[in-house]
Amino acid sequence: MRPVEFTQEQIVEAGQELQAAGRVVARTLDAMSKALEPGITTRELDQLGRQMLELEGARSAPELTYNFPGATCISVGPDCAHGIPDDRILLTGGPMMHEVRSARSSQSPTVDLLWAPHWIEDYFGKGSLATWRWVLPVLLQYAVDHPEQTIMVRPHPFLDDALVANESDPDAIAFASLLALPNVSKSDRSIVDDVLGSAALLSEGMSLNVYFATTGQPLGMTRGTVVDLPSEWLELLAVSDELRTADEVASWLDRLPDPEIDQERIRFIETKLPSSADSPIAQWNRARLASNAPRTRS
Repeated sequence: MRPVEFTQEQIVEAGQELQAAGRVVARTLDAMSKALEPGITTRELDQLGRQMLELEGARSAPELTYNFPGATCISVGPDCAHGIPDDRILLTGGPMMHEVRSARSSQSPTVDLLWAPHWIEDYFGKGSLATWRWVLPVLLQYAVDHPEQTIMVRPHPFLDDALVANESDPDAIAFASLLALPNVSKSDRSIVDDVLGSAALLSEGMSLNVYFATTGQPLGMTRGTVVDLPSEWLELLAVSDELRTADEVASWLDRLPDPEIDQERIRFIETKLPSSADSPIAQWNRARLASNAPRTRS
């Protein structure tokens, strides 16, 4: 069989097409990386990848070529390649949860309230997960009325980008007004530092909520219009303060500061996500210490 021959023009054209495809993939991966956080499922992450490809006018090669059951391959844990997107929730990871649990008794909160608003306005056609638009005016009024209360705001990166891109939007203006108050600041800390450094959390997602549940401190979970939610989310909601309306959020805020520790929530998260001595980081530390131990003569 004679090898296929290409003209120089065909080679240049193919190279340009590969570069264009590479740029689309790079932008898609960047968007998925920004959305990747504890609480998201691989199916949700894949759906975002699909939406990005469609916006670019592109199609998934694995899906198109051999009918792969997803737009992207997402490999988690022991999956070495070609991981199929599903409803597994990327919760916390042993190392980070272990870090929170190990430090929670030795670190005191530095802010009274952490607000972590999510960004998903359309939860795959099932409603909105995000509640920030109707929580924002309540929290803004609370911050104005309670200047003695320190508030940290940790917006999801996608929401942060949207607020910057739409700065003239009335809600974006109100968001900026909240951050401009002297008792309010925007977080530049790690997730662990925000969890351990906050006396209460107000959020609608799974990200910080799962970590924060380990502290047993006040956890207000605002509820969007989504009905069909992952079972893990509903289980955590059952042992937290479910807030469905602006009035309920206002009442919850008025009860702060609340020093009571919810032992039921701590037990739930310890049972749901056991780590402690068997976490990956603990195993790594044991192996490291063992390898560095001084050797004795036989």
